[in-house]
Amino acid sequence: MMNIRTPTWSAITLLSVGILLSACSQENPVESDVVMLAEVQSQVFDASCAVSGCHAGDDPAGALNLTTGASFDALVNVPSTEVPELLLVEPGNAADSYLYIKIVGGDRIAEGTLRMPIGRVLTPAQIDLVRDWIDDGAER
Repeated sequence: MMNIRTPTWSAITLLSVGILLSACSQENPVESDVVMLAEVQSQVFDASCAVSGCHAGDDPAGALNLTTGASFDALVNVPSTEVPELLLVEPGNAADSYLYIKIVGGDRIAEGTLRMPIGRVLTPAQIDLVRDWIDDGAER
């Protein structure tokens, strides 16, 4: 009589889980956690920056227009006018992006200038969103 070895339950379970995960990943790709500009625009710029008398209109403060459709070109890979050796947004590097520095405050903002937005502080969630957008590559 021939001795046929039967697979163990753990081997069968492992194989089944692998097949299911493979099928799921092909049919339902995992959503990206990359923060896009649209989120930052609606939750931060539109709410706190691109308002009358600030970074909107015909003569925005600091010549920095943060309205929808203009903010990306005004920020990404653009030298800061206050600290020209820093870019306003250096994709992948929030810590050295002057926009991020201006919203978190501290001794790296240009002397005689103020933390943004003037008169209020962004929520931790808003600050994290800006940081994550920049660190994720500042995608449009």
